[in-house]
Amino acid sequence: MNNQSLKLLFPFNRNQDHSGARKIQSYTKFGFIEKDREVIDLSLGNGGAFLLGFDRYDFIDHVNEEMKKNPFVSGEYMSTNRSVIELTEKLYQLSGGYRSVFALSGSDAVEGAIKIAMLYHKCKNQIRTNILGIQNSYHGSTHLSSSIGNLSFMAKSMQPHPFCIQINREQSEEDLLNEIKSNADTAACLVIEPCSWTYRLKQRSEDFWNKLKRICNEKDMLLIFDDIATGGGKTGSFFGFDKKLEPDIFTSGKSFSGGYFPLSACFVSERVNEIVKYGFLSYGFTYSFSLSGIYCTLKYLDVLEKEKHFDNFRSVLDKAISVMEQLKKEKVIYNYRNYGLLFDLDTPDTEEQIYYNNGLNAGLWTPSIDHLLLVVPLIADDRYFDNLKSRLISSLKR
Repeated sequence: MNNQSLKLLFPFNRNQDHSGARKIQSYTKFGFIEKDREVIDLSLGNGGAFLLGFDRYDFIDHVNEEMKKNPFVSGEYMSTNRSVIELTEKLYQLSGGYRSVFALSGSDAVEGAIKIAMLYHKCKNQIRTNILGIQNSYHGSTHLSSSIGNLSFMAKSMQPHPFCIQINREQSEEDLLNEIKSNADTAACLVIEPCSWTYRLKQRSEDFWNKLKRICNEKDMLLIFDDIATGGGKTGSFFGFDKKLEPDIFTSGKSFSGGYFPLSACFVSERVNEIVKYGFLSYGFTYSFSLSGIYCTLKYLDVLEKEKHFDNFRSVLDKAISVMEQLKKEKVIYNYRNYGLLFDLDTPDTEEQIYYNNGLNAGLWTPSIDHLLLVVPLIADDRYFDNLKSRLISSLKR
């Protein structure tokens, strides 16, 4: 059994056999120590959750102090605290007027977004049952969220949810839009990523997004952006899409909190809020979100601002592109694409274990052997880039 299978099954089928598990001794800024050697984690904790690295113990200390003051919010409705209100107000300003609904994970946030879309149509006395998604996209691990894109490695063990309709992504933008439009009359919403990592970071044109928005408006089908993998700072701003596109709802997670404590959110536009605000949203009880995540996200936003990480974004991105161009020139990789600090490299066929042997953890984040996904940290320095380049050459150069 390879390590990817172990990751998928553990701990259910492997409780009595941990022989194949990587036993991490401690974390470093950009990865971890295993068997007394440093490994760079190319996914930064899966999907770029730890954009400021793994050694920001000030996040942990801050959350611990706040949790001593107020460790939880009652699961009853109409209860909150000052920090929840502070974060919602900050996010309202950052997002340009979207209202926050917090959850624990990205999967939770996507399901919350769909519930709000269904509530929207119910409040308008419209019968809309279907959910549109783009085939082989990733939106979560629950039955519903994994059914939206029906990504093979997530959904192969079950039948997709009957309300989910997958649009074929392997077609021209015009045909893709036509297929979406032909299914829009019965759809409550379309869930789509600003840029899909499962689609090798291939980007859609500005014209595509403008036409898609018009279709959604004409058909009264809500446009939901899944910004979980692309947001949190990877594009030089906290949200990973062009605000001009104005989705009806969008979701955030992973690097949303800086990685140290779990929190996600779906963000609801004022237009949708005006329709649903008097409806009953039965979404989340007791531990539907954790206050540790609230405190951590407030700390993350504060650090991003005070340490001016976005001011340095262009410099980090330019260095990353320079490294990729050198690797391409030296024929170590064939080509690459990027969406901010998310990179997808076209590589020779290379098993994940080869990367690991050379001090790079690719893991489940890279399900194919002919390409490599990685997230460059916001704090990447010369040492990081030197190590990244030398280890990629060792792994890929034949």
